[in-house]
Amino acid sequence: MQRRQWLKLLLAASSAHVFPACKEPRPRLAPSARRTRVIVIGAGIAGLAAARELSCAGHEVIVLEARDRIGGRVFTDRSRPDEPVDLGASWIHGAEGNPIAKLAADFGAETIPTHSNSYQTWDTDGRILTEHEEEAIWTAFDMLLEELDELRERRIAMGLGDIPLLVAMDEIMDEQGITGKERQRLLLAVNTSIELGFAADAGDLSLYYWDWGPKFDGPDVVFPRGYDCVTNMLASQLDIRTGHVVQQIHYDDTGATIVTEKGTFEGDYAVVTLPLGVLEAGAVRFEPPLPAAKLGAIDRLGMGVLNKVVLRFPQAFWADEGLLYHGYIAQNVGAWSTSMSYYKIDGRPTLVCFHAGSYARELEAMSDEAIVAAAMEVFRTMFKKSIPDPESFLITRWASDPYAFGSYSYMPPGARPDDYDALAKPVGRLHFAGEATNKEYASTVHGAYLSGVRAAREIVA
Repeated sequence: MQRRQWLKLLLAASSAHVFPACKEPRPRLAPSARRTRVIVIGAGIAGLAAARELSCAGHEVIVLEARDRIGGRVFTDRSRPDEPVDLGASWIHGAEGNPIAKLAADFGAETIPTHSNSYQTWDTDGRILTEHEEEAIWTAFDMLLEELDELRERRIAMGLGDIPLLVAMDEIMDEQGITGKERQRLLLAVNTSIELGFAADAGDLSLYYWDWGPKFDGPDVVFPRGYDCVTNMLASQLDIRTGHVVQQIHYDDTGATIVTEKGTFEGDYAVVTLPLGVLEAGAVRFEPPLPAAKLGAIDRLGMGVLNKVVLRFPQAFWADEGLLYHGYIAQNVGAWSTSMSYYKIDGRPTLVCFHAGSYARELEAMSDEAIVAAAMEVFRTMFKKSIPDPESFLITRWASDPYAFGSYSYMPPGARPDDYDALAKPVGRLHFAGEATNKEYASTVHGAYLSGVRAAREIVA
């Protein structure tokens, strides 16, 4: 895998404002003869997709959302109206045939391709790596991936159990004598190409299934005016009750009763789109308890964390580099390893830094001031001591978010792809959606969207 491909693995939560350029989508389901009442829990992309499909089919739909906004983990900050920043999902991964790309086109939302070959790496001391050094890193990374595939096949053929991806990597690097600086550089490639993509440390990922699932072809694209154009348009004309924190879900063969802090709602069906992290935390009580198979899947799957640090500067001191991405080989690999320049996208003097897994969680325990200071120490090593401090900043803490407890799911050792199916399986009149219920496209916005459509069609069928 070359560096230009790493963004295909990178990531994977809005006001009611509707952009003038957006337009209404076409209904996708034929009207149903029988009008039923469906309660949708969660106004993220999965919940909105389900609610819209059900509404278009003629059902009465109420969407209950704990936050004071829609979108869930699709979250566009508009504190500066002319400079929106996506703090949750950012990309459409593979625009060819992707349902989110189609929605964006239908809604008139502008998208811009991002090319990960616009990338340069700085060493720990601030020296820019030569082209030869860069190529050596990615050649070694390609070889590591090939060795991992071979090791996986050998272990499966021998009937051996799953192991953490990092354990397998260490075994391969030890056998090949990759140590010191060479190993540190290779681990940077692992961080940018794998850990940021799956929001988890390589030590927490499954050797057998870390890269499970198909991918859409085509470029990865971002929304320069904000991802929430998609969620806002999906939400238009839906009955959405924000600020309704669900506490209990009672269900049987005749319907579902949803208990919130602001009242009780009854429906013939319910669509549950609670994030995996919320299900893992047991933040919502199900009565009766969910089946053992579903609880087992919840326990086995992992909830990853991908946090962003957004720094807005008075000018783009890095503009001469003409790069979209900056890589940095830190002593603590994974700390400030990758930043993206909005200047390359639309001329804004803004840098977005990405952190995944354990370091992302570490940052959540730090103060904003300490985080910004750590960022500036790195950038002053990479560029020059005289660069200015940021004018403002935004910092995400998705692991601490009580309505997400993380960013998106991943597969640790012991988990299997069928766990996604178990999480998706209806229980009586309860149907389930969300990225962690989509075996083919878990951890993605398009996976969440398709799961919502699937849950709606289960009810309509």
